[in-house]
Amino acid sequence: MTLASKTAENNSLSTADQAEQEGKAQHSPAPELLPVHQRARALDARGYGKLMLPLIPCGSYVSGQSRPANGKVPGEWNGTNWRNAWNWTKAPPIGLGTWKTLPAGTGIGVRTGFGLVAFDSDIKVDPSSMAPHDVQARRLAAEIRNVLAERFGLSAKGMPRRERSNSTSAVYFARTEDELFKEVMTFEAAGHRHQLEFLATGQQVVVSGMHESGVPQMNTLTEHNLSHLPLVDEQGVSVIFARIREKAEALGYAVNVKPSRKPGTVSAKVRDPITRAALERKRDWLPDVLGLGLNVGNDEGELRIGADHLDRELEEDLTIYPDGIYDWGTRRAHNPVSLICEFGEIDDEGEIHFGGAPEYRPGDGEVYEVADDSARRPTPAQAVTWLCRRLGSDNFPTYAGSADWKSASLTVAQAMGYNAADLEIARVFEFVDWQGFGKREPGSWDADDIRDNGGLLASLRISNPATFTSLVDRWATLSDRGLSVAKVEELIAEGFQAEPQAVERAPKAAAELPPLGWIDPSRDWQGIEPLAREWEVEGWIPRGEVTLLYGDGGIGKTLLAHQYATAAATGRSWLGQITRPARVMCVFCEDSAAELHRRQIDINRSLGVSLSELGNLRLVSRNFQDNFIATFDRKSQTLAKTAFWHQIREDAIAFDADVLILDTIADIYAGSEIDRVLVNDFVKRFLGGLGRSIGGSVIALGHPSAAGKSSGDGTSGSTGWNNASRSRLYLQYPGKAKSGDIRQLTNMKLNYGAKGAGLKLRWNRGAFDVLAGSAPAVLRDASASGAIPSLNDAAESAVVSALLEMPGVPMSDKPRSVHFAPRVLERRASDILAAFSVDDITSALHRLEARGAIRFDAIGRNDQRQRQFGYIVIPDKVSAKASPDAGVFE
Repeated sequence: MTLASKTAENNSLSTADQAEQEGKAQHSPAPELLPVHQRARALDARGYGKLMLPLIPCGSYVSGQSRPANGKVPGEWNGTNWRNAWNWTKAPPIGLGTWKTLPAGTGIGVRTGFGLVAFDSDIKVDPSSMAPHDVQARRLAAEIRNVLAERFGLSAKGMPRRERSNSTSAVYFARTEDELFKEVMTFEAAGHRHQLEFLATGQQVVVSGMHESGVPQMNTLTEHNLSHLPLVDEQGVSVIFARIREKAEALGYAVNVKPSRKPGTVSAKVRDPITRAALERKRDWLPDVLGLGLNVGNDEGELRIGADHLDRELEEDLTIYPDGIYDWGTRRAHNPVSLICEFGEIDDEGEIHFGGAPEYRPGDGEVYEVADDSARRPTPAQAVTWLCRRLGSDNFPTYAGSADWKSASLTVAQAMGYNAADLEIARVFEFVDWQGFGKREPGSWDADDIRDNGGLLASLRISNPATFTSLVDRWATLSDRGLSVAKVEELIAEGFQAEPQAVERAPKAAAELPPLGWIDPSRDWQGIEPLAREWEVEGWIPRGEVTLLYGDGGIGKTLLAHQYATAAATGRSWLGQITRPARVMCVFCEDSAAELHRRQIDINRSLGVSLSELGNLRLVSRNFQDNFIATFDRKSQTLAKTAFWHQIREDAIAFDADVLILDTIADIYAGSEIDRVLVNDFVKRFLGGLGRSIGGSVIALGHPSAAGKSSGDGTSGSTGWNNASRSRLYLQYPGKAKSGDIRQLTNMKLNYGAKGAGLKLRWNRGAFDVLAGSAPAVLRDASASGAIPSLNDAAESAVVSALLEMPGVPMSDKPRSVHFAPRVLERRASDILAAFSVDDITSALHRLEARGAIRFDAIGRNDQRQRQFGYIVIPDKVSAKASPDAGVFE
């Protein structure tokens, strides 16, 4: 059927007839959703490839987000988890090969404003309802469609569109050759509200994927080339909106049109140099405030934070511009402090993290104001203090000045190293009487002048970027001075030293502290199931906590941690235990990159993985470098975070890490190991702070003290290490052994389960094999091959094997005898019993004898014809688990 015949057929129906047919059409079966790479390929063939964005599938959980995705938000898939793609407006297009690697249910969005525009008819009613307001709304939806079809010369059914079978909402597509911007038209009648959005520059719209209702979003773009879509310009949009207004008012709707969303009009509302400077360093503070979960970068691009991530009903985005912040949902501008107060939540340590969006209520005009809020929001003074410490130093003093941004911003500028006088001069730079200051005109400044005025020029760069750029360009044209852009920046950096303020924190008054946030179990927990406990390795490493792994130098704790990291990153089991797949980052302070490479190859061989499978693993060699993440300030008697701590944190957030491994404590901690207060602070605030930043776990490796080794508990220095961590593991040689291939890993502390679980390990060609385990360690990953014998079964098997290899050897069951059986077995069958202590062997003999598997009896006579005694194996009574053929230690 031709396009003209389709138009003629469709136009023969009245608006009411069309609305009725739409209601009936909702009951037809919904089509199935094809795998995403097939849907992407079909759209790419029609010219939409460069506009397509992957959308997080509806119902999927996103890193750093408490509720499941709604299927509308652009995302990035790392092979294990989804995370929000905040910079999607600048993201390069992805190839069809990458689409094949995404989960099959991934949605597809297209960016508008790049030659493509869309009319989103958001008319949400029950398609089968005959209530007057629903019939009225369906007629409105039909009128919108007909106006567009008439304008574009197409049939209503032939319009390029996106729709779903259980909704009256639809999106209609067109192309443009102009730069157009978003327009919104709202329709209200009898308390019911609908809207039509024109989506253009800086927007994106879903074209394919599963809706929250369980019905696929389908589109007809696969029937229309991008270059053949109907063309529209700014005048055409105005004509369409005017015509739709007429139709809507005729149906009894009150119509309102919101102003267009044009870049530049926003930042002018909030532009000031200190806001720009703070946003130039947004990755130092913004991810925590908004729970972004990744390194947002310090580039000039805008960030779009959607309603789904903010967990609020307002549909419009919160946008972070290079020089300002604007919330399109509440129609309000923000400065950094007001943003922190509205979306942050403060804890007892004064740290601020994302607290979700507050509840909103309508204010004056189109503005939405914050309603009552139960979250522990920071006060403006607390927000300024926290921001200054993030941008300056942990020791920046508590802010006690005015809460308005104009006053507070000077303090923020000081935290970043700027001078208030320089900022004021920079603001009126073009009008300054330089001779009155005893200076030459800036256009004639040489290298020494630029260096001497580094602070002023740094202030000009954030206060008036256009003037700064013009000045730098002028210097660059003076070729005899050799002042390239790079050289100018270097000179400014020499003259502008933004040193952190090394001042002591003032003690906090009780009035400055946030509420304690008491929990009333009878009210707050009533009818709510507690969240299930999560593990990195079940029964060994709890998720979201700090775990300490101790072991003597050279025993293999670094190898053990590296092996765990590889197993978790590739979705394998670690030592046969149930292991959560994770993205892991390892900071190795004692090994070279070459050694890490060799070790990785050995581990890969042991686990049966290839280097190409290690996309979720990151390693860094830091041997012979300054690796302290905490230093001790003797004046304040407190620990301070170093730049390296912040660098690890930023890189881990950018990588979306689940687990951080730090090797070793001696390399990263500059405080006293026997000071319980400092140790507690280091474990909880520094190690725990890294874990909290990534929403994951931290594993730190350490060496036991001499006392810890002699006692067998593997502790080090103060008891604070053991008390502050939630889990502590100890790797050692078994018994009194000081060398050999056998190791013993013991869970010395576990706050959320029984401690004392153990594994017997064997070093084998550069990796550890698990040989046996004691409960609950024997409860291994059911998906892994093989079975781990219990420690008791393995000991019994080894004892039986040893006895069979030495028939006729006299033994005694008396501990004081020189022929005491456990010591004889340990001495004469050391290869078989290397993994077991004398106590292990003694217990195994007792169990075997108790069930009749061995018998202590006469075995012959010596040269003096005296009877000799020993143990005799009774094969019929030896269980399968203790069979000498088990051979796990051979």
